[in-house]
Amino acid sequence: MNKPKISFCIPTKNRVAWIGECLVSALEQTEPDIEIVVVNDGSDDGTKEFLDDWAVKDPRVKVIHNETSLGGGKSRNIGAAAATSDIIAVMDDDDLMPSDRAFVTLRWFEEHPESELVNYPYMRIGYFGENLRPFWGEPFDHERWKKDGTIGYFSNPSCAYKKKAAEEMGGYPSE
Repeated sequence: MNKPKISFCIPTKNRVAWIGECLVSALEQTEPDIEIVVVNDGSDDGTKEFLDDWAVKDPRVKVIHNETSLGGGKSRNIGAAAATSDIIAVMDDDDLMPSDRAFVTLRWFEEHPESELVNYPYMRIGYFGENLRPFWGEPFDHERWKKDGTIGYFSNPSCAYKKKAAEEMGGYPSE
């Protein structure tokens, strides 16, 4: 397999009931040159075996198993470190995404080479399929950020970033 253009990194723990739909949504991208790195954070509900089956069936799926739970931040960093592309798209194990997310993300970085992170709107959907709340982002408040480091405009599961930029700043906090 050639170096993928984009890697989706997905931490998971005890989500055997959810992770399959998440993987399908990632694998159905219109951009074929993708990689999916799933970090199983010490699951004990059958997630490990479920993911190992997926990795055997599709070479685009890479699975890493933490022996013990390290938490979401560390698991995201482990996944990003194992990713082989220069662009990392973040997903949570209960996320679904449009089939053009990889294409649109790659186009953004091609058109804006100075960008290091991009964030997209998303729709929160309830357990029964109801739309709960759209998120269109918030304006970046530079003064607030300088004061307390808060970045409220950014939604983790709908962002993508350049791997090199994240490595330079130390990745996700481990908490």
